[in-house]
Amino acid sequence: MFKDKQKPVYKHVRQNSGRIQKISKAPNPALKKYMDIIEEFTKSEKIIIMLDSRAPQAGRYTQFEKLFPDKVIYVLNKIDLIPREMALGWLLNLRSTVPTFALSSLKTAEPLIEYLKAGNVKKICITGLKNSGKHTLLKYMTDFDAIVTPDWTFLETTFEHAIIGAVEVNQKSTTNYEHLMMFIDQCSTQSLMEVFGLTYISVTDSVLQVVANDGDTVLQAGMKLFSQIRNGLWNFYSPAPTKTYSQESFNSLPDSQKRSLRYSTPYDAMIKPSLAFIEPNMPNELQHKLLKALENLEYEM
Repeated sequence: MFKDKQKPVYKHVRQNSGRIQKISKAPNPALKKYMDIIEEFTKSEKIIIMLDSRAPQAGRYTQFEKLFPDKVIYVLNKIDLIPREMALGWLLNLRSTVPTFALSSLKTAEPLIEYLKAGNVKKICITGLKNSGKHTLLKYMTDFDAIVTPDWTFLETTFEHAIIGAVEVNQKSTTNYEHLMMFIDQCSTQSLMEVFGLTYISVTDSVLQVVANDGDTVLQAGMKLFSQIRNGLWNFYSPAPTKTYSQESFNSLPDSQKRSLRYSTPYDAMIKPSLAFIEPNMPNELQHKLLKALENLEYEM
């Protein structure tokens, strides 16, 4: 499958794929998909990883930054769903590590296209989690040799993945309730009170009572709220690690990127308040875990 023997990418795959196959003693679909995606990465000049701006860390797998340090580009997508302050904060933070563009791919991809053309890039690979906007972005990439990889299914599922629709869920599974509880635990008390119109909050039940119908159990109310958040009825965001912005940092952005930020809305101008996570994980500390069957693919540089 892999013709070019360059390192460290192929060393990473060769050293681990056989060992995992031996352990599983059966064909491993997750492993094959992971290897197929890596092969597409090696063929492309640039790798565009789509991030859902509501939970950017959920779609970031930092091993790819190490394996392909000169290829990875982040697209912070769906910025129209979060406050502009958060879009700018995440943009500035991620740009300090990897070329990053904040977009609403339903509206424009102008900043990214300008960047690719300026670098004379021809072949690109668009990748990321399910429902991250890969195919929407592809529609703008008519001037490039562009492909879209299969959805990422090689990471262990977190509550963020479930909430943003990055994984399939069984609507009747109580796991959805568990994901909701983890989500609520991560939300600030202030934002819960503001969004759900509460004058006090001491237990999760007070949130669930807002969405519960007469006769609903706590579990039923929780399952309902999970579906509502997953389907976009309640806005939420992860506070950006970069909380202070200088005029200089904003001025350093390309004009097209500044224009793109207009598709987000300043916090005070948003029609309805958003749920906010308490504290973000710092990007440089994040290490998403691969599926158990793929855990040996972790590569130490």
